[in-house]
Amino acid sequence: MFEKLLIAARNKPALKKINRALSRTSRQMRRYVTNIKFHQFEPGLVHVKNAFTTKESQNMVNSIHDLGQEREEGFYIIDDKGNKTLNTTDFRGRMYRVVRKLPSIFTETHQQLLTSVNKIDPTIEVVSPTHAIILHYEYVDKDPFEYIPFHSDTMPVDGEGRYPFISYSFGCSANFLITYGPPNLAQNHPKHNPKNLMHSIQLEHNDAVVFGGPSRYRWHGIYSMKKNNVPNNFPYKYCRYAVTLRHTPELFGREKEFKSRRVEELGKANNLYNLRDMLKHR
Repeated sequence: MFEKLLIAARNKPALKKINRALSRTSRQMRRYVTNIKFHQFEPGLVHVKNAFTTKESQNMVNSIHDLGQEREEGFYIIDDKGNKTLNTTDFRGRMYRVVRKLPSIFTETHQQLLTSVNKIDPTIEVVSPTHAIILHYEYVDKDPFEYIPFHSDTMPVDGEGRYPFISYSFGCSANFLITYGPPNLAQNHPKHNPKNLMHSIQLEHNDAVVFGGPSRYRWHGIYSMKKNNVPNNFPYKYCRYAVTLRHTPELFGREKEFKSRRVEELGKANNLYNLRDMLKHR
């Protein structure tokens, strides 16, 4: 082996080939040092624990924080005096971005995760991300609380077909609920615990959830967030960042149309569960 390496050292093309092989191995091994775990709940629905390395998550969190501060495109409405309020509700800020304009770490992690998930669940197709919805949720000291009311992603902004979404979760943990169709409620089964609850997935810092194929249009919502497991280097102690990456190439050129939508407009086009309690934007 030593002799082969010595010969390669004298042969630049061979040395480059070895370096490329080592680089590939390094990238492949990187996925395992995070203690990454995949849990398939059903065809088209996979929860990824510890989806990112510390460096990857820190880079993405820093990027989200910096993007969120931008005056016109960020999470906030900024008045003439410099006062900031979240641009959707008192507890929620929203950005809609073309993925190619985001730092490359978002595309790289998306492709790595989707390729790995596809090996576990072939119903989830490997596609490239085109658009991202990035959300900032402030923790509300009330449980349950309607952070994301139950809905199915059937809006034009959600794209066509059964291409998968990947949602990254950073900061506070969240209880991601999935139901068979619209939530079936009763006096002892309120919105955060409907009769037809399929799955309750605890999304913690550094987790991801993938839903596509036969699970692409499952109803889902979030009614609980916890302040646990927030790393010390997270920019906000009591908040959660959510990044949903999607393959919606048919929406190129329509980004301004989907930057901000009022709930009254959404209600005309989507099967939102409870418009009265919905957020002002989505």
